[in-house]
Amino acid sequence: MNLARDIYDIAKQWYTAATWTERDIPDLEGKTIMVTGATDGVGFEAARAFAEHGARVIIHGRNEDKARRVVEDLRRTASPKAQLEVMICDLTDFDSIKAMADDFKSRGWPLHVLLNNAGIQAPADHRGQKTPGGFEVTMSSNFFGPLYLTYQLLDVLKATAPSRIVWVTSVGSQLVNPPYLGGNSWCPGIDWFMWPGLNWNDLNWCPGIDWFMWPGLNWNDLKGSQYPDSDWWQYSRTKLMNLMTGKEMARRLAGSGVEVFIAHPGLTRTDHFGKADTDAKKSSAGVEAFANSFWGTDACMGAIPLMFASTEPTLKGRSGSFIGSPQLGLVNYFQAGIIPTPNPPLARDPWACRRLLDASLAILKEVDPALPNADISPDGKVLLDHDFGSKVLPADGTSGGAALPGLGPRSKGLGIHDAQGITGRGATNIGRRPTPFLAAIRYAFMDAPKDI
Repeated sequence: MNLARDIYDIAKQWYTAATWTERDIPDLEGKTIMVTGATDGVGFEAARAFAEHGARVIIHGRNEDKARRVVEDLRRTASPKAQLEVMICDLTDFDSIKAMADDFKSRGWPLHVLLNNAGIQAPADHRGQKTPGGFEVTMSSNFFGPLYLTYQLLDVLKATAPSRIVWVTSVGSQLVNPPYLGGNSWCPGIDWFMWPGLNWNDLNWCPGIDWFMWPGLNWNDLKGSQYPDSDWWQYSRTKLMNLMTGKEMARRLAGSGVEVFIAHPGLTRTDHFGKADTDAKKSSAGVEAFANSFWGTDACMGAIPLMFASTEPTLKGRSGSFIGSPQLGLVNYFQAGIIPTPNPPLARDPWACRRLLDASLAILKEVDPALPNADISPDGKVLLDHDFGSKVLPADGTSGGAALPGLGPRSKGLGIHDAQGITGRGATNIGRRPTPFLAAIRYAFMDAPKDI
């Protein structure tokens, strides 16, 4: 009987993913939804659908004239019950973000959904530019700016509960830390030899195959202040960080009434690449050509996962879920559902997700010491300790803030590898990167941490 029910549930899930459209969005009268980057692409299409179903939609953009033109376009199809409001801020400018958040809070509105959609990739007019705070412009616009806005509005989201936060990720997250092959906290992966995932001198402590050949997270420079370019790899890092942060925020906000989802639009033909410096950056040009080929879909279809994650009632209780195509986002089918998806290993690593959010909050606290709800977790104090290479943390991703002294893997425990060789007491007890042979031994004999 249980088997039959399981089969039915799986079949229903796949059917929903294949057939759900914006017509299935429930009545949104009385709901307030903020969409960042709502003036173009999938953000525009999501805002349009919300307005057609009666929501108050906050249209965020950087250019007020453009945002107001978009509102006039949306009014033509919006429900008579809908309310369209414009709010302007530059997500690379924390003062601008705070001013917009304060403006929103001063109006006394609830906030049922915060859709963190805005993002840039290899911007033609800002390549390699750093913000006054020292953030690489892509890192600030795609990750730190939205994270800062989220924490500025978190009290409103909690007061409005049930409410949702939706982070938008990309196939780029799977390129810098490949599913099945990429590295995580316990074992190196293909990224360790071949390409750059997260630079764990800035984010990770046990490299994978991406460590040698393409860019992972740089744990020593999460702000990207030392990164010389604003390229496809930097964009991809931010999308991996969005995915990891969504997972960890879902864990931390459990029981608060605020649920967190991660949505993946897949390859879409939008103006996103049209704003990129594809002439100078061949990697961006290649991705643009691929997205604009028969593989890509239109913005309306690409927005389906965003709409589903923001409004679908049956998602209640599924916080932390990934919404989008299961085929690495390269085939735009089964867009609206929680289908088993080979996410990057780092996004399935509870310690990496925890460390990323705590490290990011620590950076934002330097920008704004009064940032609300941004306390570092007890475990974070351990993970951010430069002596973390000598610590052993439980493999199930829970320690209650207690780390045990030790040199390497133990039963039910995880020896955190000191990738930088700071302590000389990493999980391999050699103070340097483990060889593939040692990595294979570690992977074979260590308990794998629980997936999140």
